[in-house]
Amino acid sequence: MWNIIPSLYNSETLTRILRSSGDFSVQKDIPTGMRLVRDSFWASSGDSHFLWVLFGLTLFVIAVFSLWHEVKKNQRRKKQTANNPDRLFEQLLESTGLTPDEKKLLNEMTSGIRLKHPAMCLLSPGMLDWSRQLWLKEKGRRIVTAGKIAQIDEIAVKLYDHRPSSTPEAESSLKVDSCL
Repeated sequence: MWNIIPSLYNSETLTRILRSSGDFSVQKDIPTGMRLVRDSFWASSGDSHFLWVLFGLTLFVIAVFSLWHEVKKNQRRKKQTANNPDRLFEQLLESTGLTPDEKKLLNEMTSGIRLKHPAMCLLSPGMLDWSRQLWLKEKGRRIVTAGKIAQIDEIAVKLYDHRPSSTPEAESSLKVDSCL
């Protein structure tokens, strides 16, 4: 038994054991595809360039697809904003320079008369008069007070430099049914 131990300390045997444990060619039982993947990470393999190019192209395709998806999503969002009547009305109110109370009153008026497109009441002084008269007709004097009518008249003066008449007979010649 003591005779075997000195042979393990022999440098030739020890280097042969170390060399064989680090040599990957000893592993013959793994499939060829797995061996190619394993060997691609070693600099000595010629196939490693192909795998790195394939990996880079895959990342590039994923990045281009993600960018394309974001661009399409932004286009859909802009299209929804452009075709949104309430959003257009809000943008018009922001651009007019009206006070928040006046904006709130115009919102209340347009929602009270259920216009398909609330911004149409801001197209002209006649349309604002028509909207005001329709609101007064639908909701009555109990909800549309004299103070609210006076505020809408002041808004008309601010926006169009036009004071509407306060009589119901002076309504616009537009038909109510054609605009609702």
